[in-house]
Amino acid sequence: MIHRAILGSVERMLAILAENYAGKWPFWLSPFQVMVIPTGASTEDYAKEVQRIIHEHGFMVDVDTDQGTTFSKKIRKAQLAQYNFILVVGDREKQNSTVNIRTRDSKQHGERSLTELVSRLSELCESRVRNAEEVF
Repeated sequence: MIHRAILGSVERMLAILAENYAGKWPFWLSPFQVMVIPTGASTEDYAKEVQRIIHEHGFMVDVDTDQGTTFSKKIRKAQLAQYNFILVVGDREKQNSTVNIRTRDSKQHGERSLTELVSRLSELCESRVRNAEEVF
């Protein structure tokens, strides 16, 4: 067996980071950055449009369009998966071209426009703040 210290160092560093952050990765390092949750079937197209816009700016974003799951279960699932930001989109957000922002610790930050959201996410990514949710 050939020993590769290079890979061992990377594995140890990832283990140290995972233990240090306890699964709550900072935004710039997180594999699960943003989850978009539509409130119903009528807003799924808008949720996918929000996903496309955020993804074009280089962020990891998913959409939960599971029809068999209740709205509260979708939010809880995103919190357990440790998504940094959970974006809720409904009819009002669709009309105003906004999103309703929540964080994984159940704090609600209200409605924001998509351009404001993308610029703030870019700032958080560039500044590499550890607790991005608190400074939104």
